[in-house]
Amino acid sequence: MPAEVPTPTATPLSETGALIVAVSRRLFFAVMALAAIVVVAVVVLISTNWATSAAVILSGTIGGFIGLQRRLKELTVEDLRVLANSWVQICLPPLIGGVLAMLLYVIFLSGLVSSPLFPHFAADPSTREGCDAPHFRILLCHHGADFGEYAKLVFWSFVAGFSEHFVTDIIGRFEGEAAKNAGATDDSPKPPQ
Repeated sequence: MPAEVPTPTATPLSETGALIVAVSRRLFFAVMALAAIVVVAVVVLISTNWATSAAVILSGTIGGFIGLQRRLKELTVEDLRVLANSWVQICLPPLIGGVLAMLLYVIFLSGLVSSPLFPHFAADPSTREGCDAPHFRILLCHHGADFGEYAKLVFWSFVAGFSEHFVTDIIGRFEGEAAKNAGATDDSPKPPQ
């Protein structure tokens, strides 16, 4: 007679585990809503110059969702309670990720950072319509040399959402450099230290 295999019994989740499940469920529904919006946006924007900006924001937003999901096990029970009970708190990290990704895109376009790791964009002479005017639309008239530049842009946009510190550290570096340069050109006497 074969030995009986014990039937596993379900153990109740700890409060932390239950909160992680609740937050993960909210994140899942938020990602599904985002996917529906993206499908509509891609259909509308695919033939315009806005497609790159949409891809940047989408990549940063997805990075924000995944970054939040990855950090769930590190959060305190109180933080998890807040996330489990607030759609705003669930959507805030991905929203910030999208904004930081767009800011990083502008930094790449400005040429303030450069490396073979980062994408390089140049003005596209074939898209002259609307590109001569001095307004924000001129940013859309810059294009990558090939698909590799866009792949780098999508990757770094994801990183911007996944790790908010990446972009804020870049901004901090520029802030420090600007402060040093402002101090170096200031001819007023310095207070003693």
